[in-house]
Amino acid sequence: MSTIDEILAAGRYTDRRGRRWEHIVETDSWAAPAPDDDGDPWKHIEWRHSEKMRLLIERDQHRGECRGLWDCADHPVPRVAVIESDYGSFAPNSRVYDQHSTHSDAMNAARALAVGP
Repeated sequence: MSTIDEILAAGRYTDRRGRRWEHIVETDSWAAPAPDDDGDPWKHIEWRHSEKMRLLIERDQHRGECRGLWDCADHPVPRVAVIESDYGSFAPNSRVYDQHSTHSDAMNAARALAVGP
């Protein structure tokens, strides 16, 4: 498996769903066909900035090795879990969590971790 930096440098990536992403140099974005109802794969194009593409590749590659949200210490996205009678929000790539009394508070904390300050 190639590293994310190697994939970004090559300018091509095929994700786990079989979509072929290609880098468009002029706009520093990535495009992939999104099949629509009649099966024409080029009718709609998805666009992603390079930094979002980096995250997409990281998440896509992680799916093959993930043991599940609870057992995965290397999960690349924030997550929420029930811990005894409370809820915990976990930062990406961490088993350390912040404790919350409501699911809503834990989800808000995980959302804040996902989008940054």
